[in-house]
Amino acid sequence: MSADISPTKAWINAKENKMIIIDVRTVNEWKETGIIPESMLINMHDSNFSEKKDFLKEIEEVIHSQPQKQIAIICASGGRSSLTSNALISKGYKNIYNVSGGILGKNTENLPGWLSLSLPIEQCDDKCVD
Repeated sequence: MSADISPTKAWINAKENKMIIIDVRTVNEWKETGIIPESMLINMHDSNFSEKKDFLKEIEEVIHSQPQKQIAIICASGGRSSLTSNALISKGYKNIYNVSGGILGKNTENLPGWLSLSLPIEQCDDKCVD
């Protein structure tokens, strides 16, 4: 199963150029909350909210292009990122992490999210396209 990483640790690792953060939320979610600076945006769903056919392949391309980097997957609260991390690990990939709490956090499990920890966020501009 996937290893969890806190939003703070993921940000530190990304800033130290050890980790790539991949945000799998929808375009509307990116626009609503903003995005993590220098993160990669790979929308998990198509416009009908079905999983995109080549979704995992897009992430695998990132992994293969920078094999020395750790990969952190983030979504709104940790559900989609956990599924994605587990799918990649089951395919044999290493150094894959689920950002616990996601962007918004989970109050029921006392998992603070990226926003509640006041970690950097930027407006979603021309990068936020489907």
